[in-house]
Amino acid sequence: MPIFTGSRYDSSPLIIDTRSDGSQRTFVGPRVEVDQDDLPNNCVIYELHETERLDFVSYKACGKTVNWWIISDVNDIDDFFDTQNEVNLIIPPAEFFTETGM
Repeated sequence: MPIFTGSRYDSSPLIIDTRSDGSQRTFVGPRVEVDQDDLPNNCVIYELHETERLDFVSYKACGKTVNWWIISDVNDIDDFFDTQNEVNLIIPPAEFFTETGM
């Protein structure tokens, strides 16, 4: 599986498995999550409405739905579809998505 520059797996370590016959397989290791300590000071707090999903919030924040995972990481949300307990989300500024995401 190719890893594209700028994808969320771009900074993940590659793990090389050498088999007993000498052949090798390469695996992508766990990705590095975006942590609140990585955020700039100009984040905003966004009130999540009951019917909103993270991809819609991502679109509002940076114009792209594919960066939902950054919001998920920053707010420690494990399940994309289970945001019912989340009320206020930390949203990084749009330029942070460009630097971190796709």
